Amino acid sequence: MWKKHRRKIVLAVLGIAVLAMVVSAMRPEPLEVDAAPVRRGTLRVTVDEDGVTRVHDRYVIAAPVAGRLERIALREGDRVEPGTVVARLASAPLDVRTGMRSTAAVAAAQAAVAQADARVSEARAALEQ
Repeated sequence: MWKKHRRKIVLAVLGIAVLAMVVSAMRPEPLEVDAAPVRRGTLRVTVDEDGVTRVHDRYVIAAPVAGRLERIALREGDRVEPGTVVARLASAPLDVRTGMRSTAAVAAAQAAVAQADARVSEARAALEQ
């Protein structure tokens, strides 16, 4: 009797083995995640992407410094009068070299002011004599 059914049993075992391999291959892999303790605080979400606008009249505005454009408070259809602030730029962070150069320029300007004050004092003293 085993000889008769041996072929069917072997094929059934092979079929179950192939099915088990297919199921194990199709199972999703676990994902690695970061875990941290929960704490209460403020939620700060920023979006740094390029925006696309569609305008009829296009104006080119150039800024004397590099920086980031802050959120514009005006809405579509708002009236803009001469002298109205339309946008504000937040200056870009300086690199180390530019920061040192700016600090040196401020120190030189302060020294020039002190020197000019001394000359004014000398001139006043000369005038009094």
